[in-house]
Amino acid sequence: MKTSNKILLGMVVFLVLIPASILVALSIKVKNGDYTIKMSEWEQLARKATPITNTGFLKIATPGTTKLECTIRYSDSIYYRKHGSDHDSLQVAKSGDTLYFTVISRDPKPEGSDKHEMYIDIFMPFKGLLMLDGAGVTLDSVAADAAITVAMTNNSTLNLGQSNPDNKKIIKFSSLFVRGDQSKLVLTDNTSIDSASINLTGNSNLYFGKELSLGSINGSISAGTEVNGAAKWIYQLKPIP
Repeated sequence: MKTSNKILLGMVVFLVLIPASILVALSIKVKNGDYTIKMSEWEQLARKATPITNTGFLKIATPGTTKLECTIRYSDSIYYRKHGSDHDSLQVAKSGDTLYFTVISRDPKPEGSDKHEMYIDIFMPFKGLLMLDGAGVTLDSVAADAAITVAMTNNSTLNLGQSNPDNKKIIKFSSLFVRGDQSKLVLTDNTSIDSASINLTGNSNLYFGKELSLGSINGSISAGTEVNGAAKWIYQLKPIP
């Protein structure tokens, strides 16, 4: 046999034996349980997330020591993801018909210092009652026939749509009913609401986008509520002495 043929044969044998030996070694490790599956941080968090189902009653709460920003996005798939503060934990539970997202503060910062920050994205075809306690929530998208009722307390914030001028997506509601105390409501330009009822008490804040589309509006605002927007919307809200 020529030297060149011997070299070629040796290379072929080498290329065949190496993968085969790796497979044999791997099968032995699997059989003995001597192996580790490595996942990215996002994959690990996804596996730890408590499974959720769609609901018509959703409550999102956080203590004053943690800033919570949550975005609710319309989706046929129902899940959530969390990122941000490692000093706090997120408790997800369902009681009766209500789904709760509650921040548990583990290492609160001293009063006057910057708060820990936590962010949640919730994906579901939500419509119904949304309860906010100290949380900031953005309704990024909902079903076109969505009838939403919102109750806000303790410096909560509700943003309808995204305030980014580059985002041209329109968020539409068949009806929106908001009752807030010491809270903030932001109706951005890219929002269309057939019927709205707004009732704000305490030192609240209300913002109407310049290009906001409203079929009808009613409700009331306290003397301590700061209002920004077109007079045609403001005059339809009764002042509370």
